[in-house]
Amino acid sequence: MDEQRGLYIEQTFREDPNLDIGALSKLDTYDLHYLADIVNWDIQVPHLQWITEQPLCSKATALMIFWRAYPQEYQRYKWDANAKSDQDVFDLIKTIITNYEKGFYSESDIHYSPQDDMGEPELIPDIMFQAVSGEEPYSLYESLEVLSWFGEYLETRIERCHSAMELYGIACHITKPEAAEHILKHPMCDKGIALMIFWRLNAYANIFAASDLLQQEIITKIQNDQYPEVIAYNPKKDKEVKVVKAKNKWEIPEIMKNKV
Repeated sequence: MDEQRGLYIEQTFREDPNLDIGALSKLDTYDLHYLADIVNWDIQVPHLQWITEQPLCSKATALMIFWRAYPQEYQRYKWDANAKSDQDVFDLIKTIITNYEKGFYSESDIHYSPQDDMGEPELIPDIMFQAVSGEEPYSLYESLEVLSWFGEYLETRIERCHSAMELYGIACHITKPEAAEHILKHPMCDKGIALMIFWRLNAYANIFAASDLLQQEIITKIQNDQYPEVIAYNPKKDKEVKVVKAKNKWEIPEIMKNKV
């Protein structure tokens, strides 16, 4: 595609949430692919839906839209269930799978590799579900007491812990990534405490990017056996969290994973 044509598509179609779908019928296979590549997902999912319903849409374009819709996140929904606020994206994913398996999309010389966008599966390793042996834990502090500590004072209380049990007494009342990070850095932090923090962050703070980084750090250290086992902890018996292995409600067809 030449630069002038690309500029026309960007200026005419990319940022217009009220775009007349009929205007898209003027685009050819290559134009549709370029638009799908630069589309604003916040406002133009209906336009992507239209594109994936056209025989003019290439296999490469359909695959690209499919993987950029992050279909892995929708596998937790039953195929015939609603995805609440993201139903339009879920419908888009369903349309592409159905049409792709029918051989609906056109052949072209446009290339696409799903590996460019599919990423790694976000699965919790089996080791994170296993109980840790050690001394039966107890808290030295009341929940309201710990929750009243903030900022430097909380950090100081964490730093002054002289045993894993004392550190546990604070850690079991922590649900924010900032405080969790200080506990994980403490030399007395053991496998039981780290595992508990992992599941508490997963339950209470999974919307924070910092939580994702801390959880991945905990997984890596547990997998590499970097924590001593001092405090006992069984995630399946933790009343503060619901530890359930997520099972996909449907599977992504293997044909969707092949490059074209």
